[in-house]
Amino acid sequence: MGGLAPVGRVKGVMRIAEGAVRINRQGEDLHIETLSVAPPDSRIELISANEADWNALQTSLLRLRLS
Repeated sequence: MGGLAPVGRVKGVMRIAEGAVRINRQGEDLHIETLSVAPPDSRIELISANEADWNALQTSLLRLRLS
């Protein structure tokens, strides 16, 4: 998560072959949980108190999705 260090909060549920993975990070507190049932779609929410290059972040996330 080093690349997300400037982001204060990360919440997400992502579909994977086995079901889903849920991520919840606030500050240094990180929880990752796998779920056997997949949600209808994948979602990520990022909260930042600082300016961020959201276009670059979106590009990186899309590259991950395609890899």
